[in-house]
Amino acid sequence: MNKHTFACYQENLTELLGQLREQNLFEFKDPSLWNRLVKILRIKPQEHFILFNTYIHVELIAHEKMFSEKRTIVGAIFKKIINVPVAPTLTLLLPVLKKEALEYASYVAAQMGVQEIVPVITEKSGSKITDKEQSRLQKVMISACEQSKNFIPPTLLKAQPLSQAIQQSNDYKICFDEHGNHLSLFVDTFKQASNKTFLIALGPEGGFVELEKKSLHTAGFTFYALTPTILRSREAVTVGLGILRGITAPQRSAS
Repeated sequence: MNKHTFACYQENLTELLGQLREQNLFEFKDPSLWNRLVKILRIKPQEHFILFNTYIHVELIAHEKMFSEKRTIVGAIFKKIINVPVAPTLTLLLPVLKKEALEYASYVAAQMGVQEIVPVITEKSGSKITDKEQSRLQKVMISACEQSKNFIPPTLLKAQPLSQAIQQSNDYKICFDEHGNHLSLFVDTFKQASNKTFLIALGPEGGFVELEKKSLHTAGFTFYALTPTILRSREAVTVGLGILRGITAPQRSAS
């Protein structure tokens, strides 16, 4: 897949595709998507582009008809592929941060192939996410998936208290904390855990209070430090998830 190929989310893609196969011509009307592809992304005839939803993605070759018939997406199917989640499975317990930081952290989590995000309410975090904010976060994560070619946006749950969120059953539970163990102690375990599930927690700005840390320890979390310095929550998401995904990234031959 060409790394410069544009990808766009299309929620009802599975139904639209039906039984079409590779080399078949795929055609449907969608004025908004057509405008985005042709007017904004400036797709040209014979160029490749990708449409995806949570279950499947399809790489298309833009057909001439797409440019003569406005509002109609027309492309020859080059590849039709069932989406596969990034392994291992990560669930992120994300504090209810301020709007910009929460959107940033959600964007990064989607880029990194996190399967589920649980907004958590802590002593030092916000206490709720409105329906409007929830909808906005969904759009932010889809945008991240379009950019990163991670075709499965995370499931975003409703905000819940930390005490409830940490009770999930997972193979491993880890918490990013400046006073934790060196993360290198966890690297070998993570490398060999592609079929395991991980529950990852991090504190809000100002960190967890002592009672919350005790609850995390009791629930089976092991604490790991990401850097010798103190990071803001959204940077901890970027660094922590980046390290974990980097450990299991496939080796690619130099070209």
